[in-house]
Amino acid sequence: MTILLALLAILPLAVNFWVELPYEPIKILLIEMLAAVSCAAAFVWVFLNKKNRSKTSVVERLGWVDFAVAVWFIILALSTVQSDSPYMSFWSSDVRGTGLAYYAALTALYFIVRFGARTKDWLVFSRISCVVAILVSVYGFLQWLGLDFDGLERAFPLYGRTGPTRAFATLGHPNFLGTYLALFAPFGVYVWLKDSRKVWRFLGGLAVASSAIAVTLTYSRGAWLAYLGGLAVVWFLWEQGRFRKSKKIILGFGLLLLIATGLFVAVYPRLLKSDNSFVYRIASSFDFRQGSTLARVSEWKYALGLILQRPILGYGMDTYVNHAINRTKDPLERNRDWQEADPSVADRLHNLFFDIAWSSGLVGLAAFFFLLATVLQRLRKVFKQRTELRHWMVALSGTLFAYLLSNLTGFDFSASGLWFYLVLAGIVGSEYHQNSYNSA
Repeated sequence: MTILLALLAILPLAVNFWVELPYEPIKILLIEMLAAVSCAAAFVWVFLNKKNRSKTSVVERLGWVDFAVAVWFIILALSTVQSDSPYMSFWSSDVRGTGLAYYAALTALYFIVRFGARTKDWLVFSRISCVVAILVSVYGFLQWLGLDFDGLERAFPLYGRTGPTRAFATLGHPNFLGTYLALFAPFGVYVWLKDSRKVWRFLGGLAVASSAIAVTLTYSRGAWLAYLGGLAVVWFLWEQGRFRKSKKIILGFGLLLLIATGLFVAVYPRLLKSDNSFVYRIASSFDFRQGSTLARVSEWKYALGLILQRPILGYGMDTYVNHAINRTKDPLERNRDWQEADPSVADRLHNLFFDIAWSSGLVGLAAFFFLLATVLQRLRKVFKQRTELRHWMVALSGTLFAYLLSNLTGFDFSASGLWFYLVLAGIVGSEYHQNSYNSA
């Protein structure tokens, strides 16, 4: 299990230099291979140890979250069967790869990690993730300065060249890099503050600092929100009763935010005309008349009309591109660096809930909310009864919240979907592993 989690931790570094799309396909393939090998190893282990294992031990440990994960996958499978393009729903496109086969791998990894991972395994995952976060952050900073490897430079066809190049490191897209770092940040804080070894505490702090810089350089607004939101959850939950103890701090922060909002509104027209990419990205988030904000809203409106035509189980996974090609784009959706309309076609809806409704309908959306409800109930129980796991659960909660925030304007990719299922496994599986991280 240690080896499996170590490999999953270094997955964001995987790049295939010899293909046209060097980033996502290799990561998806590795996830599916690791899931297949892990399942085979698990079956072999169960067979060799069946005399020493209670037949009901695993069944007795199943809970509502496990049930919700299984139901969620069954609904995705049903949506694929009735899809208008079952083959694409199962395998997805060559570009994306996040079809039913991918979610089957994630579901398998969830159950394997949930029942097999021990405290020492999670410690290895957290520590290695700190190293990986530092590496991709430094790489992203170098890209922002214009330095990259031959064959990888601009391998993803980004548009919009005002100012420095947006950092994307080994994740292949600035939004993907930003989301990964936002998901990592609570883990980094945990290692920084709670690891028993000084060198790892130092690396945890360094990883959090470097990831904060790198996520800024992605110019990904959803990632900025997710990064801050995840850390806010960590701060809020780290100590019991912190809300009561910190009312003055929270009130002061609220007042500061109110003043900042007033100043932002006052200078908003100037910000929209700014040549600074960072300033412009912030301002354009609230401009629904043009650019990527208009593009997302227009895409959601168009998709909603189609979703209402197949509301029960949707269209199947990763099939939106077949319909998006028929959408007539508003010329104002273009990036400000382009003189002509954006020629790209969306293959996923940039919102988790719209994406779920598209792929699996209202049934799938209900199943996903049920899954979230079971996870929140599990966290509530842990925070009430298991104080020795508090800080670890806080880190997992921060990552879960960052995942949901980032996907308000994004969608699952290799690292995002994987970390979501790993967090679920950590939240549920930690109930059975009592060893302290300090003993590792």
